[in-house]
Amino acid sequence: MHKRTVSGIILILLLTGLFSLAINVRPVKGEWTGTVYIRADGNIDPPDAPIITYDNVTYILTDNISSSAHGIVVERDNIVIDGAGYTLQGTGIGPYNGVDLNGRSNVTIKNIIIITFYYGIRLDNSSNNNISGNKITNNRDGIWLSSSSNNSICRNNITGNARYGIKLSSSYNNRISGNNITNNLDGIWLSSSYKNRISGNNITANTRYGIGLSTSSNNSICRNNITNNFDGIRLDSSSNNGMTENNITNNYYGIGLHDSSNNNISENNVTANNYYGICLYSSSNNNISENNVTNNFDGIWFFSSSNYNSICRNNITNNGYGIMLSYSSNYNSISENNVTNNVCGIGLSSSSNNSMCRNNITNNYYGIVLDSSSNYNSMCRNNITANTRYGILLRSSSNNTITRNSITNNYYGIRLDNSSNNVIYYNNFVDNSQQVHSYDLTNVWDDGYPNGGNYWSDYTGVDYYIGSNQNITGSDGIGDALYIIDENNVDRYPLIGPFNSFNTSVGYSVDVVSNSTIEDFRYFKSNSTIVMHVSNMTANQTVGFCRLTIPHEVMSPPYTVKVNGTIINFQTIYENFTEGISIIYFTYEHSKLEITIIPEFPSIITLLLMLIVISIIASVKRKVLRRKFPT
Repeated sequence: MHKRTVSGIILILLLTGLFSLAINVRPVKGEWTGTVYIRADGNIDPPDAPIITYDNVTYILTDNISSSAHGIVVERDNIVIDGAGYTLQGTGIGPYNGVDLNGRSNVTIKNIIIITFYYGIRLDNSSNNNISGNKITNNRDGIWLSSSSNNSICRNNITGNARYGIKLSSSYNNRISGNNITNNLDGIWLSSSYKNRISGNNITANTRYGIGLSTSSNNSICRNNITNNFDGIRLDSSSNNGMTENNITNNYYGIGLHDSSNNNISENNVTANNYYGICLYSSSNNNISENNVTNNFDGIWFFSSSNYNSICRNNITNNGYGIMLSYSSNYNSISENNVTNNVCGIGLSSSSNNSMCRNNITNNYYGIVLDSSSNYNSMCRNNITANTRYGILLRSSSNNTITRNSITNNYYGIRLDNSSNNVIYYNNFVDNSQQVHSYDLTNVWDDGYPNGGNYWSDYTGVDYYIGSNQNITGSDGIGDALYIIDENNVDRYPLIGPFNSFNTSVGYSVDVVSNSTIEDFRYFKSNSTIVMHVSNMTANQTVGFCRLTIPHEVMSPPYTVKVNGTIINFQTIYENFTEGISIIYFTYEHSKLEITIIPEFPSIITLLLMLIVISIIASVKRKVLRRKFPT
């Protein structure tokens, strides 16, 4: 009996527990489906949607939402929609938007996962909105702005969208910053949009363009990391945009411009396996400056790009072609670049009327190559040193000018194949294994007398005579014997010392030929004075000379020359007031010296003297008049 009582009690307790458990079991809640409207009056429609608000300002998702139409439609301004990490999911059928803003302002959309809509977030005619901290993936387009302004898109993860990560159409003054934009067709695309700022984004592995602009202007693209896209940055028919301080690596085109003008590409790091670091096609008036273009298949490439493009102050290293212009003519300028360790430093193919000036072109296989490039290409003031094969190579290229270059320690200083009527003077050819290799045709190797030709380190002539025939006793810094290259090519007036050219603050240069080392050159505009410090070029050198070509705009004759403060004699080799130029020559015993050239009567002193004299004369006249006509 006792056992039965205990068993009954246990059975009752067990049944009671099971009943209690059954009462507390709740059915699994299904994901909410439909479109949510945040109405203009602040209400949520339908009211059972998984969004709550306590103040009609901040709206917070409380569950996932799926929709076969729009996800959330916003009809109210000045609100915050916080996804709280929940998912807003569509069916991929369009054109439906995950979040739809039409004519809205001051709406913040944050912390929502938005997937498989036609447009993840779409803004039409909307301004001053903020889209931040969202994950937008597997939509047709991630974020789309149309005719919208002053919006901020920041710190979103935008990935795997079929077309655009972010698209701006006819939109302006928007800010796109700090986003992770990966594995879309195009990362960011701007169409007919202007004055937008794209900065600090990570834009990676997009199938076509990292950033693309079409007919867009005055946009700023800066400090983005743009990696492993087909084109890093691509501009089509776009102008006046700035691309600065971006890190651009491992794309096919690092930066590509097509039919685009007046853009600025500066201070970018374009490195590591871009096929073309920077490429211009049919583009003009663009500025490419202060970029680091390194370890690409080719560094900077122009194709059919003419009229005032500038490549200036770039560091261009370890590429195939450092800089290449193909079918590109008319005032393209390549200046002040450091071009080192490329296969070819600078190349021109079928291009004319371009300028290459003040570049450092060293340790390439070829320094400068002109191929089928004739008529008015200019190479001046370049340092062309230690290139493995050629310092300068001209093939089928004529009527170009090569002046004021230092061509040193290359295998061939310059080689000319089937190239004629090129003008080559005022260059320093120093210690090249073969200074010149000329094949077939005749070129011009000097600028006549008294200007002279080139300095050749292997020239053995002397300087005892002056004049166009070098038959008048005296020295002029020009060798008395010809420098013979071959029977068709002769430098008639080889320079005895290396040629140097120094810029002045008045926009004209002073040319100096000297067998001394010129340690510094200074020009003082206030009193039109030149000061140079020179030292002996070799340990046993006892006598030095200087030959100066002085434009009258720098200093008008007559001159006074001082060495360590002592006036010395000099010879005027040439003076022409119509041309506005003087050439003077002087010698000195060698040590470290200070040379000063001043006008015999500096203009400011002359003016002061004239004023003093005029004042004295006027004073005397006043005294005479007072005596004749006392008051």
